[in-house]
Amino acid sequence: MTLVERTVNGQPGLVAQLDGVTLSVMAFDVTGNRINHIWAVLDPDKLRSWSTG
Repeated sequence: MTLVERTVNGQPGLVAQLDGVTLSVMAFDVTGNRINHIWAVLDPDKLRSWSTG
């Protein structure tokens, strides 16, 4: 599995991929040096546009 830093809906985020297929996309709401909220998308239909393979 590979974790890649990406901007997700204008927020700092991570994309988890395995063999070019995106398994999850996470966005972080950060204030100062603290994460306030984490949004995670796991629905394969919503993740298709994030996959590279």
